Parts: sequence; structure tokens; C-alpha cells
Amino acid sequence: MSSPIAIVGMSCRYPDADSVEQLFENSLAQRRAFRRIPEVRLQGAGYFDESGKAPDRSYSQQAAVLKGFEFDRERFRVSKSSFDVTDLTHWLALTVAGETIESIRFRKAGAEPDRRATRVVVGNTLTGEFSRSNLMRLRWPYVRGVVARHLRDESPCLDDAEHARLLRELEIRYKQPFPVPNEDFLAGGLANTIAGRICNHFDFNGGGYTVDGACSSSLLAVTDACAALACGDSDMALAGGVDLSLDPFELVGFSRTSALARKEMLVYDQHSEGFWPGEGCGFVALMRYEDALEKCEQIHGVIHGWGISSDGKGGLTRPESEGQMLALDRAYQRAGYGIESVGYFEGHGTGTKVGDTAELGALITARARSGEPMNPAMISSIKANIGHTKAAAGLAGLLRATKCLEEQILPPTTACRQPHTIFEDKQDNLATSARLSEWEPGKFARRAGISAMGFGGINTHLTVEEAPGPARKTVAVGAIDSEVRARLATFQDAELFLFAGVDRAEIAATVAHVASFASACSRAELTDLAVELAVRADRDAGSAWRAAVVAAAPVELGQKLELLSREISEAGDDCLKLVPDDGVFLSSGGAIGEIGLVFPGQGAPAPADGGIHGRRFDEIRETYRIAGLGSFEDHEQTDYRQPAITAASLCGLKMLQRIGVEGDVGFGHSLGELSALHWAGCYSAAELLKIARVRGKATVEDTDTSGAMVAIAAGREQTVAAIDEQQNIFVANINSPQQTVVSGGRSEIKSLIAKLRREGVAATMLDVRQAFHTPAMDGISGRMGAMLAGIHFRQPKRKIISTVSGLSLIHISEPTRPR
Repeated sequence: MSSPIAIVGMSCRYPDADSVEQLFENSLAQRRAFRRIPEVRLQGAGYFDESGKAPDRSYSQQAAVLKGFEFDRERFRVSKSSFDVTDLTHWLALTVAGETIESIRFRKAGAEPDRRATRVVVGNTLTGEFSRSNLMRLRWPYVRGVVARHLRDESPCLDDAEHARLLRELEIRYKQPFPVPNEDFLAGGLANTIAGRICNHFDFNGGGYTVDGACSSSLLAVTDACAALACGDSDMALAGGVDLSLDPFELVGFSRTSALARKEMLVYDQHSEGFWPGEGCGFVALMRYEDALEKCEQIHGVIHGWGISSDGKGGLTRPESEGQMLALDRAYQRAGYGIESVGYFEGHGTGTKVGDTAELGALITARARSGEPMNPAMISSIKANIGHTKAAAGLAGLLRATKCLEEQILPPTTACRQPHTIFEDKQDNLATSARLSEWEPGKFARRAGISAMGFGGINTHLTVEEAPGPARKTVAVGAIDSEVRARLATFQDAELFLFAGVDRAEIAATVAHVASFASACSRAELTDLAVELAVRADRDAGSAWRAAVVAAAPVELGQKLELLSREISEAGDDCLKLVPDDGVFLSSGGAIGEIGLVFPGQGAPAPADGGIHGRRFDEIRETYRIAGLGSFEDHEQTDYRQPAITAASLCGLKMLQRIGVEGDVGFGHSLGELSALHWAGCYSAAELLKIARVRGKATVEDTDTSGAMVAIAAGREQTVAAIDEQQNIFVANINSPQQTVVSGGRSEIKSLIAKLRREGVAATMLDVRQAFHTPAMDGISGRMGAMLAGIHFRQPKRKIISTVSGLSLIHISEPTRPR
């Protein structure tokens, strides 16, 4: 067992986070800093190819980037000539290291770190993109040779003087963006001098060096610093990591290994497909625990154990569970407590299928094999918020985990919509969480584990325990306003953008303005933009022109705003344009249409819970609780699907009611007519669920109802002609002039599908097990009648339209066709 190490100072610069507090708060709010890589960093047209086929380009141009960092040369007494030729990683690391020192709260006024016994360890890989870019200046002779040969081959008529003039002018243009090498050029382009520069500025004599363990670098720096403190080689240590490397070398390299996400970065999710890169810097100040108690007023957390391992023959780029478990074993052996006592894991979480599976498998196995009673643990990864910051990634995880301990809060697992299948039946071991929660005291002290893995098969793990001390000063989760807590509990998968204007010109100008920067926004900024637009639209609620756009990503918003701009230019002065498929809505001249609600039948999705809305809204969770869907094992059978679909319809009504939408007319498709009758006031929500359960049960128990249904891409006449000679097949639904649904015996339906496909007609078997809307269903009416005898049916209070007759159930004497 080693000496415990105290964290006495912390600071950082990560995307959208200029402090540890911002980093922590953004993660609680599930804010995501991803955006299209700005043109000032890389020009998209030349470096990216979405198809992924171009060998020299990256297929993804999404990343989380730093904004607004400016190095204070005057504060750090750095000349312009030195600044210009030095990679920005040096200046970022120096700035954050200085802030970390300033964050230490010494008991003695004016006290400072003992410069003779302070060590600096920095994690970094390949310095940064700026020094790699600057090296292009030194490659001019090669470029000149290629261009000269090309000019000779393609333009042999050029005389020597003209040839030389062109090359001289090209050389000036080529070298112009890059600084002229000087005496600081070499030191400014090396990774090993990053730590040395910090030691140089603060006059630290305890040793300073850089470690490169790929994506484990910053956590390796911390473990190295802890070891130095534990054995007495130093009395204080600054440990951290810095990474600024969004350049073609890494982006193309990761693309060739298929490590980058194409559509979305998801972490610990069934559909994880890779990561998006990030950048940043973080540092911690460390002391031996007993020294920190004596000299410092504040201890953020206590490091008790750390472990390092390699995957051996497992591979250079493919993580292995066995190697990771070695690091876990070594960390907790050193800590003196078991991994089963840890309540929170800040995971590596790259979002690759192989990486997530290996990491989760290692943690679950290591916890299970301890044989001791376990604290159920939760896992998350800060990478889902700020991207994979590579050499600085482990430090970001350590900062977030330490804040979780300090504030006694468990964060949500951002970007995990459908948790990895490995979590199934493992909830008492390890799980994700859709919402933040208070970290309640348990059998063990609050403890966190932090993991980082990297190319070359390196694995690191570190475990931190809450620091004993006075009660928390921040507000507990339970005291947060319920609406705010609900917002923090939800992964926002899309935003609603509202616009208003007194006339066409005003709303067009607003849309054009937003479109001019929408594609460059980060995902977090989309939320901010949506709120700002909603406030403005509410202020201008009486405007004659109104519009709305639904979008989930910046590029999507930009595209939809272009579509909205065209709709505005072409719209009349009194029109209503609703295009749900495009997510674009427009109203001019104060036009207001009636709202029709369509309640779906059995072909609709049948979720077992409320999903994202259930995580956010109590009434949705309560509806699914009452529905009692957890008792069903077969989620494809009708006795489950009918109450499940009905519960989803009820929840849809509740969500509409929250925003004040009641609807003017209702339609029900098949099973959906039961929901439509409830909406109209014929019976309560509880009675609707009972009817749906009875209907589903009665359908399944009557074996005569079994059969199949098929959707045919043809009108009614063509469909009837195709089944004219068939037995036990019936037209069930006329969905549109181009689609008809047929129902009947399963073998007959399969034969019909084969016949239609031979004739070139598209036919899709529906996911049902009964021959709905046929005489096969006649037998269940008596059974249902007896089961429903106790329900009182009331007259409808709202207009609903029968999809059989087209008549209104309120105004039977005056037939009304649905609009």
C-alpha cells in the first residue's frame, strides 16, 4: 500500500470550459462541444471526403475545439520572436500550469510551492499541429524541385528567367504563413521542452519532463508524479496533459483505422461507431496527504492507488480486457481497497465498438471476481462532452471525477441512448445513467476510478477517494428546482428553432442571419441558440409571420434554414405550410389551421418505457408504470404490443398537453381508434389501458385470429385484381391511392407476396401475427364484451372521425370528411 496523495490544485482549458467548474457543469447539463472543424484550422474542401474512399483525407470533420484562448505574453515575459516559433501547446500548458499553482489554497498567507522540490510531469504526444505545420517551410527544396520539373515538362517554352521568376514568387507565397526559424525554433517544436518551459518560468528544480503514452499520457503523468511523491523524490508535483493536434496526420490516420464516428459520437451505446477528437489542457497539483493536511486549506480528493499495464501481444491499436484488468488489479492492490467498493468510474470511453466492449468487460469482470459485496457502480466518460482529447484525455476524466466526489453528485452518461448489451443483467455491478443524481453515502467512502488507454497497448487506472472535511457548500441535487433538474436529466436529441416577423422581409432577414452562422455552431450552442430564438419569438408572438425548424445538428440546421428561406420567398400572404418530414413549418398572414391528431395502430413502435421523455417527465414514467409492461417476455406478441402502443399514445397526449396543444379533430387507425375515443372523452386513461390489455389478450387467446398482413405498393383496384382468385385473403386497409394493406392466412399471404414480387410490385410483410380486419377476428367480440362489461362509455366531447365510414362520431346526421 502506498502513501495517499492529495489533489490540492486544479485548472484546465477544454472545449467550452475555461475552468474545472465549467467542465463539470457542462457535463451535468450534457452539453456537447462538437462542431465542424473551423476553416481557420483546416479547409474542409481539401482535407475531408465523406465517402471515406480518398486515402489522403478524413471522412469526418467534426471535433470539439478551444475558443478564445489567448496567451498573455506580457504576464509570462515571452518575446514575440519566441512566441511565433513555439508550438501553442507550450503556451497553453504554461498558462494552465500557472492557474493550477494559483488555485492552491495554502494555510500560510503568501506561501508558494517549494521550488527546489517541485516536479513537473506533462503528458503529450507529437508536440502539436502548429510545429508540424511550421516544418513545411523547411520542405521548400523538395516542393521547389517537384514544381520545377512540372514546369519544365508542361511549359517547355518558358525561358530560364521566367522559370526562375515563377519559382521565386511561389517560394514567397509558400513560406509566408510559416515563421522564420530562429534560436527558439528547435526548443519550441519539441514535446520534451513543454515541461522544461514550466520549470524554467517558475524556477522549479525538482525535475521536469514529458511522457508520451498516447491517449494515456496525462494519466501516466499523474501516476509518475504520485510515485515521485510517494518515494520522496519530490514534495509537490504539477501533473497534466496538453493536446492540440487537429491536423491531417491524426485525422487521416484515425480515419484509416475507422476510429472516427461518421454520424454521431455515442459512448457505451449499442450503436457506438467511433469518437470525435477534441483538444485541451488540464493540470493538477499534488502533495503527500499528510503534508497537504498541514499546509493546505483545501484538498479536492485523495489518490490512493494507480496501476499501469500493457496488452503485450494483444496488439498495438486494439485494446484488450486482460491487459486492462492487470492495471485495475495493480491500482486497487496499491490502494488497499477493492474495486467492488468504487461507486463511480470515469471511463476511457472512446465510443468504438471494440474499445467500449473491452473496457466494460474488464471492469465488470474485475468487480465480479472480487467475491465481495458490491456497491452498484455507474460509468460515464467526459469524452462525450469534449471529444477525445488524446494526450489530455485522462486528466479531463480525473478533474471531472474529483469534482463528482467534492460535490457528491453522479453525472449522467452523456451520448448513451441505448446502453451496450453488456450491461444487461449487470445493473447490480455496473450501469450507465440517463440522469444526474446525488451520490448518497453507502457502506464505503465515496470512491471513483479513472481509466485511460492508448496506442501501443498501454493501460492506466487511478482511484480517488473523497477528502474528509467540512460539509459540502454547494447546493444538493435534491434542492435544485424540479424543472431545472428535469432538463439536466435529458439527452437533448433535437432542438426547436422559432422565428417571428411582422412581415416577409423581417422574418427572411432573421432566418438569413441565423443561417449565416448555424453550420459553424457546436451542438451545445444549438441549445443556446434555440433558447434565444424562443425568447425573441415569444416577445414577438403577435407577428403575422411565424416559422419553426426542428434540427439535431448544426449542418442539418443550416440545410433546413435554406429550405425555410425558399418557403418564405415563395409563400403567399396568407398561407400555412407544414412539412413534418423536412422539419420546417411556416405560417403567414396570421393563418391558423386546425390540428388533427392521428392515433396509430399495431404497426407502430411499441416501447417498454418512455425513453428520453420518460427520463425527463414524471407523468410519462407514471403512465408506463401503470401500463405494467414489464411482465411481458415476448414483445412481439399482440398482448404486449397493444397496451404498449396505447401507452405511447397516452404519453404523446400528455406531451402535447404540456405545451398547450389540444387538437381539433382525432383519427384512429385500427387499434388507434381506442385512443381516439379516450381523447374525445369516452373513457379515462386507466380504462383505455384496460381495454387495450383486454383486446390484446382476447386476440392472442383466440387461435382462429392467427394470420399475417402485407403492405402492397398498389391501389385498391390493382390489389383486388391480384387477390381475386385467392382464398382467405381480404383487403384490410386502404392507406393511400398508392398503398393497400391485405390480411389473411400466413401461408396465403406469403404466396401472394411471392406472386406480386414476380410481377414487380413491392410488397412488405408487416410485423403482426394476426389477420386483423378480416372475419377471423369475429370470434373475439363476445369474449371482449364480457371482459369490458364494467366500463362505462360516455358520449364524446371532441370531434373524431371514423376511418371506416368517414363520419364524425359527434355529428352523425351531418357527415364530415376528414381534411
